[in-house]
Amino acid sequence: MILALWDTRERSSQPRMSFLCDTKQRSSDKTPDTIVLAYLGEVKGMWLGIKGVKMGGPTKVSEPSYDYWRLDLSAPDQQPRYNSVILITLSDRRVLVIQVNAPSQSELDGEVDSLALMRFDKSQK
Repeated sequence: MILALWDTRERSSQPRMSFLCDTKQRSSDKTPDTIVLAYLGEVKGMWLGIKGVKMGGPTKVSEPSYDYWRLDLSAPDQQPRYNSVILITLSDRRVLVIQVNAPSQSELDGEVDSLALMRFDKSQK
């Protein structure tokens, strides 16, 4: 994990946002979308066994300097209830994974929307 951000000083339960950089460089014959979709398949598999989980997506979003994929997950018996996994394929074929957690869907959307302000040294596109 690169960075975890909590919304309280106690750092209890799940962080509001977690950033992870998977340093495995994928083959150049794979497209960024292929890389991310394979990764998303693994993420989905981790959540399938949890009772009551609802998944939305994945959806692809294009920002000016990069594209990302978003998978929304909600679990009624877990706190925080609303979660998103954001995946970005970097220009060197590594993957940046961002997990966003929030108590409501509107807060989750706001947190994910704030990621549009991220900039990278090299454009992914």
